[in-house]
Amino acid sequence: MAHRCLRPEKGAGAAPQARQEIQGDQMKDAFDLWWEWAVKPVDSYLTILAETHNPVMGLSDEDRRHRAKVNEAVRRWRERQDA
Repeated sequence: MAHRCLRPEKGAGAAPQARQEIQGDQMKDAFDLWWEWAVKPVDSYLTILAETHNPVMGLSDEDRRHRAKVNEAVRRWRERQDA
C-alpha cells in the first residue's frame, strides 16, 4: 500500500529564521525542500540532505505540515551538529 503525503497549502504557518537554499533561481527553506522530496514521483532521483530529512522524520505527521515547526526542527538539528 502506497503512502501518500498531502502537502499543506502555500504559506501555512509563519517561516522562522532558517537557513535557506537556492535551487535554480528560487530560495527554498527546509519546509519547501522537505515537501518537494516527500511528494516526488516514485521513479524520481531527487534527494535531500540528512540535515533536513532526519529532524523532519522526528516530527509527527501533523507537525510536518507546519512550516514553522519543520524549519525550527531543522535549525535546532543543525545547531547541535555545529556545536
